[in-house]
Amino acid sequence: SLTLLIVNVVLAELNLQVYALLITVACMASFAWSSFKAVDFPFIAVFALLFADFGELSLLAVNFGFIPNLTGKPEIIALSALLSQAISNVPATITLMRHISSWEALAVGVNLGGVGFITGSMANIIALRFAKFSMKEFHKYSLLYAAVLATIFYLLSLANIYP
Repeated sequence: SLTLLIVNVVLAELNLQVYALLITVACMASFAWSSFKAVDFPFIAVFALLFADFGELSLLAVNFGFIPNLTGKPEIIALSALLSQAISNVPATITLMRHISSWEALAVGVNLGGVGFITGSMANIIALRFAKFSMKEFHKYSLLYAAVLATIFYLLSLANIYP
């Protein structure tokens, strides 16, 4: 492990990270097959997708009309909550932050969007993986919670109380 760490650091310094990854995977597959089989590759893939450049993708989405120019707080809350359900709340924030007029409404929407479906937040996926209970059980509570929160925040925003 120490040798592999040194090789990874040297290759990273030489801007050869791809080779470091290939060597690491080859070593794991050769010397620690049981550990290699235990790696949760779908989870790692989802986590890696969170760090895609959603800021640049949002510019494309605006150009193709997928992201409307919203100025009303209830609409911003609704759009950011719905987008969070599809792509998780952190990427939704990055996607919308340059295209909305109220950061407060965005914050409420993406936090609201973090509850509901499991895809709303990476934290939901982590919790479900470690708690080892069913998605059906998770959604039984989270969807009800999301509906109650959405109603409360929508009414508060219409009354101009929050955000």
